[in-house]
Amino acid sequence: MKPILDKKYKIYEFEIFSLNTIEKIYGKGRKYGVGKFISKLYKRKICLQSVDENDSHLLNKGYVYLPHSEIVRYLGVNKKDGEYEWKTILKSLSKRGIVSYKREGNNPYDSNKKLYYFRLSDDFDNSKKTYVDVESNTLNKFISKQNSKYVSELSKGKGLDIFLLYELDVCIKSTLSIKDLDDIIDLRVNNKLTEYRDKLEWEWLGKRQRKKIYSKLVDEEVFIERYKRLLKSKYEILQIDLQNLRDGNYFDLSTNYFKRDEYGYRVYNIFSRCIREYRSFIKIDGEETIEVDLKNSMISMLYYFIKLLNDKPNKQSGLVKDVYNKLIQLRDGEINDVWLGLPYLQRWEYIKDYGDKFNNDYYLFLKEESGFENMSRNSFKELLWLILFGRESQLKKSINLNKHKYNDLKHLLLGSGRFLVEDITKIDLYKWNKKNYRRYKNTSLILHTIERLVMETMSTILIEKKYKYISIFDGFIVKKSQSEEIHKLLNSRVSSIDKVFTFTLK
Repeated sequence: MKPILDKKYKIYEFEIFSLNTIEKIYGKGRKYGVGKFISKLYKRKICLQSVDENDSHLLNKGYVYLPHSEIVRYLGVNKKDGEYEWKTILKSLSKRGIVSYKREGNNPYDSNKKLYYFRLSDDFDNSKKTYVDVESNTLNKFISKQNSKYVSELSKGKGLDIFLLYELDVCIKSTLSIKDLDDIIDLRVNNKLTEYRDKLEWEWLGKRQRKKIYSKLVDEEVFIERYKRLLKSKYEILQIDLQNLRDGNYFDLSTNYFKRDEYGYRVYNIFSRCIREYRSFIKIDGEETIEVDLKNSMISMLYYFIKLLNDKPNKQSGLVKDVYNKLIQLRDGEINDVWLGLPYLQRWEYIKDYGDKFNNDYYLFLKEESGFENMSRNSFKELLWLILFGRESQLKKSINLNKHKYNDLKHLLLGSGRFLVEDITKIDLYKWNKKNYRRYKNTSLILHTIERLVMETMSTILIEKKYKYISIFDGFIVKKSQSEEIHKLLNSRVSSIDKVFTFTLK
C-alpha cells in the first residue's frame, strides 16, 4: 500500500511534558521535533520492553536505539554557540530527567563512532497522554518522504526477502481485537505469577534471578499494577502499529518488525513479540485463527542435526559440513560414533517403540528416565535447555540438583551425547553469527539455524498453496477454517525431511 502524501501524522503528547512546555523551552521550531523524538522513544520502549528484566540494558531496561539521522532531524542540525543543536537539546533533556542516553556498539559506517541508545523516564509510563496530530508541515513531509522511500525499496525487492514480504502482506490484512481486555490481562498476570512461583522451586536458579523474582513477589501489588499497565500499553501500541501498517506508514511503526535476526536468521513479524494470551485473538482476513506448532522443536532439531552430522560427508553442506570439519580438526583427525553423538539417537528409538506411554513426548520420556518424575514438564524442559545452551563455567558453580552436580546432570540427561555438546562449544562458528559471538552459544545457534531451514521449507509449501500464515518461530498462525488441511499437509511434508518432526494443532 502506498503512503498518503501531505497528510498529518500523529504523536503521543504527555501531560508531564506537553508540547506547550517543549515550545516554551526549545522554541516553536523544535516543538514537534522534540515531541516526535519523545513519542518514538516511548513507543519503541513499550514495544520492546519485557517484565522479565535482563542485565543487558539493550534488551529489557528501557534503552532503545534511534538512528543518528532521526536524532538530528528531530532535535536540530544547526550549530549554536559552537555546538550542534541536537547535542544541546539532548544534554538539556538529560539534565531535566526526561531522557538518559548511552553510547555503545559501532556505527556500521564509521567504526570510530558509537551508536546512541536512549531511555525515556519511567514517569512517562504513568503520565496521562493523548494521540495528537503533528502540526508541522516540514516534519510531516519528512515522514512522508521516509515512507515513500521505504515503499520504493520494497517495490524493488530491497530489504525484505520473499518470506518477509509474504508475511508483511498477510499482517497488513490482519487484526487483533480483544473485547474483554482486562480479563485477558488478568489471565496473563496470573500465568506470569504462576511461572515465577514455579521458577522459585528450581534448585538451579541463580541467586541474581531468584532475587529479582522475590522482589516482584514481595511487592506483588506493585508488580501487578506495573505489569498490567505495560500490557495495556503494549496492546494500545500494537493497535496503532497495525493501523500504520494498513495505511502504509512504515516509518511510523514503533520498531522494525519485519526482519531477520543475526542468530540463525529467524523471521520476525509484527506479532513475534505478541504475548501468547493475545495471539489467540489474531484474525486473518477477518477470520479466526489457530496455531500449528512443531512439537518438541528444539530437541527434535538436536536429533536431526546429529543425524545430519553422521551422514556421509559428501552429503553434508553449509553449517553442518563446517561443524563436521571443525570437529574432525578438534580431534586431530580422529573421530568415532560417540564423539559424533550417534548413541544419543538410540534414545529416540525407545520413543518410536513405546511413544504412546509418553504421548510421543521426548521431554516426558527423558524426565522419567532421568528420575525426575515429580518435576513439571516445563521445569524439566528448562533444565535440559540450560544444560544444552548454558555457559559451563557458570553452571558448574550454580547447579546442584538432588545432589547431582553439573557434570552428573549432563551425563544423566545427554548420556554419551554430552561429548558432542562439549566439543561443539570448543569450535569456532564466528562466520555464522558475527554479532556478539560466544562459543558457548554454538549449540543453540546450530539448532536455531536448522529450525529456520525446516520452517522455511514449510513456509515455501504454504506460499505455493496460497495459504495465508503468520510465523511464530516454530509454528504458524493460520485460519481456523483451513487448519485441518494445513495440519495434514505440513505433517505429510515434514515427515519426508525426518520422521522425528510432527506438527500439532493448539
